[in-house]
Amino acid sequence: MLVALTAVLVAAFYAANVPLKVAFCARVGGGMGASLSVRAFEGRFALRAAKRRLSEGKGPSKPKVERRTRGTIWRTARRLLKHIRLEYLKVSLDLGLADAAGTAIAVGCVNALLQAMRASTGAQVVCEVRPNFRDPHFEGEVSGIISLTAGHIILAALLGTIESSGRN
Repeated sequence: MLVALTAVLVAAFYAANVPLKVAFCARVGGGMGASLSVRAFEGRFALRAAKRRLSEGKGPSKPKVERRTRGTIWRTARRLLKHIRLEYLKVSLDLGLADAAGTAIAVGCVNALLQAMRASTGAQVVCEVRPNFRDPHFEGEVSGIISLTAGHIILAALLGTIESSGRN
């Protein structure tokens, strides 16, 4: 009996610590859309699946959520934020404003923001910001991988639900 209980507890511990990789991909400009994919252990496969879904036009559907549920989701997301780790971010952007000086300043600001993100998160950040000095233009793609564990998701959902039920 004790051996079975120990085996169950060890299995639950390892199941709760499985790293989940959530890949996201969003495109603005030609062919707008967004896509998500989740895989255990390996983020490259999740990113490949998210990009494939985006190119096929199969982005996430937006279900209708009632107000009470929205509060629970928000509380759960707030608890999860401290456990999310950014692993990879790629930004590819074509940016042009009405005048060349404004374009140069905007491109510099975007590059500075991405470099600050690289320094603060330790993630691999790839940025390709191309200025367009001829005409106003905005087109780009953002993709990346974040990591969290199943145990953090379960705990955040449980605590968010308890907090939500205490308020109602």
